[in-house]
Amino acid sequence: MTIPVSVTKARKFAEDVTTSKGTVDNAACFQAALDGGKSIFQQMWEYHKISRGPGKLDFNDYMMYQLWNDEKYSFEEKRQFVSDSFYFQIVKQCCDPSWWILADDKFWSYTVLGANGFPVPETQGVFCNGDRVFGGVPTLKNGTELREFFEQATYPIYSKPVHGIGSFGNFLIEGFEDGHVIFHDGSKMFVHEFVYEIDGVNGQLMQTMLKPHPQLAPISSRVSTIRVIVIIQDGQAKVLSTVWKIPSNDNIADNFWRDGNMLASVDIEGGHVNRIVGYENRVPKVLEEDSEAYKQLMGMQLPDWDEAVDICRRGAFHFPKLKFQSWDIGLSDSGPVVVEFNPGSSFRLSQLAEGRGFLTDEFLGFLRGCGCKLKAR
Repeated sequence: MTIPVSVTKARKFAEDVTTSKGTVDNAACFQAALDGGKSIFQQMWEYHKISRGPGKLDFNDYMMYQLWNDEKYSFEEKRQFVSDSFYFQIVKQCCDPSWWILADDKFWSYTVLGANGFPVPETQGVFCNGDRVFGGVPTLKNGTELREFFEQATYPIYSKPVHGIGSFGNFLIEGFEDGHVIFHDGSKMFVHEFVYEIDGVNGQLMQTMLKPHPQLAPISSRVSTIRVIVIIQDGQAKVLSTVWKIPSNDNIADNFWRDGNMLASVDIEGGHVNRIVGYENRVPKVLEEDSEAYKQLMGMQLPDWDEAVDICRRGAFHFPKLKFQSWDIGLSDSGPVVVEFNPGSSFRLSQLAEGRGFLTDEFLGFLRGCGCKLKAR
């Protein structure tokens, strides 16, 4: 995953990145470890041993995953966790860099997938003040053209960078009035000011907002997605992990860095929720049985499950040089929709949701088969 400088300089993108860094309180995680009865010396000594393993964990990883807790994990299980900082080293070995652009550029990704019969969001227009054009989709070059677009667009609109990640720099636009863009929270911004909030160099997508599946609408008014991690090995597309990202009504996206969102581990074969994680005082925590969310969600079967997972298995072979992939499939009222496709994946979602490290024997074998040089566990 490569992110152009123009994306990171967009004001909303930078603001969201800053917010995401404060979602998990490292000090609170550290205090939880002390409250758990493990001294600072014991923590540091154990972390020193774990950090020398193949997962390249840093101390914040050790705290966030609560690896200090000997009741939850054996030492061998702790060494199966892997840091997100290891992502680029892995993806460079498992994914041919010349193929990254097909996933990194969302417009191209949607074009390839749509042309091959996969369901993708409707793109009404793209704001881009450079030389690029976007096929038959209207290209909006300046604030005046963007205003004309908003005056006749279909709402709500979900707007995100063509080269985006993690829902940083995304907007949910509910309408347009008197030259002002109206956002989901009722706030407004003059359209010519909005231009500076988004990436106009590489492009900002303006898509028709998806609606949640009727079964999931009582849980959240926002569309939720499942993160499906796939590897291509021995001529097969193997699904290694499925995680449901659950948005609160207050958030425009289901990414776990947004306060109030939850994660759920889902069994691959049946699509049943078997573990749920949220935040408590900015520390990730498994939901307890007496919580309302636990009673509502635990054990439920997600809709259109087989179809959603099948999209990922079939879609994987359209990008065969990307041997390690992740798919975000929206569970919408019109069926599963490919919201995003990426080379590789964050390990944090799976490890938090499932409560186990991603560096299993199967994944280790896959990585070594791709040429990754890893320390032994």
